[in-house]
Amino acid sequence: MNRTNKMPCCSHCNTNYQIGDVYGPKNPMLLVCGHDMCRNCIKYLYKKNKQVICKVCQADCMIKCDDEISNIPIHYFIVGKVWYSSYNRQRKIYQDIFNIRMTSKSLMKTKENCQNCQNCQKYAAIFCEQCDETYCEDCSQEIHMENHLMLQHDLNKLDTTHLEFLQASKCDLHLKINDFICITCKKELCPVCAVENHRHHELLHLEKYNISQAQRLNEYSLKGDILLKRLKHYRDVSTSLALSLVNIKCMNEV
Repeated sequence: MNRTNKMPCCSHCNTNYQIGDVYGPKNPMLLVCGHDMCRNCIKYLYKKNKQVICKVCQADCMIKCDDEISNIPIHYFIVGKVWYSSYNRQRKIYQDIFNIRMTSKSLMKTKENCQNCQNCQKYAAIFCEQCDETYCEDCSQEIHMENHLMLQHDLNKLDTTHLEFLQASKCDLHLKINDFICITCKKELCPVCAVENHRHHELLHLEKYNISQAQRLNEYSLKGDILLKRLKHYRDVSTSLALSLVNIKCMNEV
């Protein structure tokens, strides 16, 4: 097996194993020496030389006829490693997407995350809860002095919480934060869109959905660990059986 390749591959042709079809040409097969080789290479070597030699240890795999090739067992430990590696790759992709989404809301860099005043484009220092806008101190006072109702607005110093709120994913139509996800349409929604256009669909709060997805990935990871332990056990049993068969054949030949 090529150890520089993260995915298990054939010891002879160095191409990745492919699992799914029991009789597939790229399934890992267990040789009598305990090493692995894809079914395709075994058939090719026997057809070419009438002999299959393990590339790892140079042992003769003792295949005497075509029928014996079909009786070579699948290397289930390698099958498990292929599955586990594929699963981990997919899991890492989902985890990276999740991490990018979470960090994009909380990452604070001096220039990148500075908000500008909505009136004069200077650096903002004030956040208005009712306007849902940021202002510099001068514009904030000037704008909110225009009428009596705006004097009642809640003006606060701009901080991380407000920046996260402003950077959150918002609905293009209603300019409200996307707090929900439509499972039916696989689309993030603001509360207005959820009620008006998706009321008969399966809806979940986005935060709860993200938590459930993270828990689901953890469950798969635990199941994968259990499966890997079982496959290691089967590997040991298969190796022991293969060595026993070699010893029996050697004794018979003697």
